[in-house]
Amino acid sequence: MLDFILLCATALDLHNGSIADFAHGLAAVYLGFTLVYGASVIKWADQHIAYCFASGEKPDQPPSGGWEYTFYEWQQWGKGVAAGVIAWVLLALAIAYVDQPERTSALNEWFAGIFWVLAIWLLVWPVWYSIFPKKLSHKV
Repeated sequence: MLDFILLCATALDLHNGSIADFAHGLAAVYLGFTLVYGASVIKWADQHIAYCFASGEKPDQPPSGGWEYTFYEWQQWGKGVAAGVIAWVLLALAIAYVDQPERTSALNEWFAGIFWVLAIWLLVWPVWYSIFPKKLSHKV
């Protein structure tokens, strides 16, 4: 519900003549992130709080290494791409909705930022672990 309110508030603000700024672009990125990662972030938080404060079970952990960890990194990056695509679509819709380039130039800057974050993430995690798989940790 909060995501819908944020979307409506952003659209209403732009409709009423505001010049798009950093916050409008951040709203699109936030919406992309929450749509893709929201459920897993809530699950992670619930598990950790239950474990720390309510004697709950130990939280789920990512694989400790090997190709399972590499696959996990590719999955996480894929989710990031999905979040980025959602943000790009929302940004493009906002630009088209306003249809005044002088009012939406700040939104255009977000396209490159999202691209570079995903490109660096790709190289530093999934590609890196595909070339140099993380060694399995052996617990005694």
